[in-house]
Amino acid sequence: MINKAISENLIKKEIVLVEDIMQINPSYLNVKDTVLKWKQMMKEFKHDRYPVVDDENKLVGIVAPKDLPSHGSDDEVIGRVMSKEPITVTPKTTVAYAAHIMGWDGIELFPVVKGKKLIGVITRKDVIKALQYMARQPQLAETLEDSILKKFEFQVKDGRNCFTGRITAEMLDSMGTGSWGTLNMLLSTMAIVILRQKNNANILVDNINTYFMKPVQIDNEITIYVDVIGKGINYCKVEVSMLNDKKDIVGKSILSAKMIRR
Repeated sequence: MINKAISENLIKKEIVLVEDIMQINPSYLNVKDTVLKWKQMMKEFKHDRYPVVDDENKLVGIVAPKDLPSHGSDDEVIGRVMSKEPITVTPKTTVAYAAHIMGWDGIELFPVVKGKKLIGVITRKDVIKALQYMARQPQLAETLEDSILKKFEFQVKDGRNCFTGRITAEMLDSMGTGSWGTLNMLLSTMAIVILRQKNNANILVDNINTYFMKPVQIDNEITIYVDVIGKGINYCKVEVSMLNDKKDIVGKSILSAKMIRR
């Protein structure tokens, strides 16, 4: 129990939170400020996105270039042009979660709030730097994914990315057959490994659909093929197939993911 607690604490220490990377005392606009002041701040600070607060420093909106009126007056009040109810994060939000939302919604800046009050901001650049830092750090504790993945060998077979290994005790369910949950994690993780290998980007899974056809038992040898079947500038789609030693399909996944370029 003590070793488990120590291991969990080590894993938690490796998780980077928003509070670790956020910019404190950020530049912001008051809801009563004008478009002219916004333009002046853009020129002075070289940023075009700003959180908007009220007189109590509570976040009420955010302004971005798309909100700038093309034929409006510089005397227009920010409160009339801002985007209301922006997506926010808290200091305890993980950077990985923030990165996923940024990739999903195309967000460039997150206001950081505590009790609805603005306490900082994080930008896409901040998040990408943090993800790069996390990727370079050696892990102090082994996760379930690590302990399972290290039992598989990677090779390119007939031009296809391939992992081979055996079903181990950690992968079993209470009935003694391969746990669908663990095998699903295995399929998705191997897809991410290949995508990271082929792209200089951080990978964020959007959706995964998995179908299992046959059960597997302990010590069964399995082969997993990972094929990229679709790719755009910022997204990709992968097919992952798991076969047993008789070459029967055990399971198949279709995974779609977003890529945040480094």
